[in-house]
Amino acid sequence: MTRTFHTSLGASPLTGKQGIDQAARFKQQLRSIYEKPTTVSLLTVTHVTPPHMEVVAQHDADDPVASAWVRHAVERAPEIWQKLAERRTAVRGR
Repeated sequence: MTRTFHTSLGASPLTGKQGIDQAARFKQQLRSIYEKPTTVSLLTVTHVTPPHMEVVAQHDADDPVASAWVRHAVERAPEIWQKLAERRTAVRGR
């Protein structure tokens, strides 16, 4: 029997297509930093109130490699979200 855990990695402050795109970029950045084990799934969860896109890591808690990857992802997630927001602000400011 497996114990499937869902761990939030944060959410995009944007809504609609921009939120979806930023969540996708977040997942790409995260995968480029740490090679994601096949036993971890990164899901984009849409929330209606307030509207935002959350990225969730789904993994088997009994898999030590997956659990370690998720711990690293949780540690790096705030920095990645911040960098994405800074890039977006810099692009809009041009």
